[in-house]
Amino acid sequence: MPLEYSFSINKNPDFYGPSLIIHSMEYQSLHEIGSLDLEYVIEIVDQLSNIENGITEDFYFGFELYGFECNIDKCRIINEYEHAEIGFIPFDEMFLLLKEWKAYLLEWDKNAQLGMTDEFC
Repeated sequence: MPLEYSFSINKNPDFYGPSLIIHSMEYQSLHEIGSLDLEYVIEIVDQLSNIENGITEDFYFGFELYGFECNIDKCRIINEYEHAEIGFIPFDEMFLLLKEWKAYLLEWDKNAQLGMTDEFC
């Protein structure tokens, strides 16, 4: 089943900003990608682009609970606390998610600099 996700704005006063929503139950571990800051997302997209272009063979990134070890075929999802693979996602789907999340964050950042976050959709 393909990865299904959407982006929205979390308007909770404790955390007001972009939110990544993973709709696919088997990929719920990807929700942590929504916690990554823009600079790290840019770095990840650059590294995954290097894999796509044959410059590097693999790249690992992660946050708190989950890590992702990617090659041109797939990204292994690793539970960092248990040091165990819990699944995988096709590389193309992970790369698309991260490129779209990066674009969303860049647009949010641009609107934030203009003071237009209330109008951002």
